[in-house]
Amino acid sequence: MFDAFLFDFDLTLANTSENIICCCNHALARMGHRRAAPEDILACVGKTVEESYAKLTGVTDEAQALRFHEFWREKANELGDSGAYLYPDVIPALSRLKKAGRQVAIVSNKTSHRIASMLKSLGAEGLVGLILGIELCPEPKPAPDGLSLALEKMGVPPEKGLYVGDSLVDFLTARAAGVSFAAVTTGTTTAEDFRGAGAERVFPSIGAIVEEYA
Repeated sequence: MFDAFLFDFDLTLANTSENIICCCNHALARMGHRRAAPEDILACVGKTVEESYAKLTGVTDEAQALRFHEFWREKANELGDSGAYLYPDVIPALSRLKKAGRQVAIVSNKTSHRIASMLKSLGAEGLVGLILGIELCPEPKPAPDGLSLALEKMGVPPEKGLYVGDSLVDFLTARAAGVSFAAVTTGTTTAEDFRGAGAERVFPSIGAIVEEYA
């Protein structure tokens, strides 16, 4: 049914919540703000760091958002891949896709370098054929640029691609790109939230999605 499976990364393939919360609160403190609640930080996953800053502080100043991002990167570089792990069924699912001859890509608002580093350290190197991080996309999600570019690079028409993500940002990205979407409820967005937004394919895990469509 689908020739290409494209995935978001944070809270879709990997639980990076500990790292995200630590980086965000470090950056907030460096900017003179109070720490944010973990659930408020994780609700921003899928957005750009600058968008997260505006949502958490109410400040929309571009210069401040850039400084916040610099402090975030500072802590992220210090932490590396510590605290992150792939969900238990991810490696078997990606291995099954590879064995079946399906193309696999990651399209994320995270940087390509950090995704590649995590895949290597977490034992999934070689299971993903293409990684398009935020620095390689003309516009970040929910703009369709990343998905469209990934499909172009793989030589796959939009109707033959499936994008898998944990947030409504991912759902909107797929819809904008004309790509089918499968929601996974490993993030903070519930099945009810997805269905309320119009998502028809909602699953508890990556394994369940691959079992259905591979």
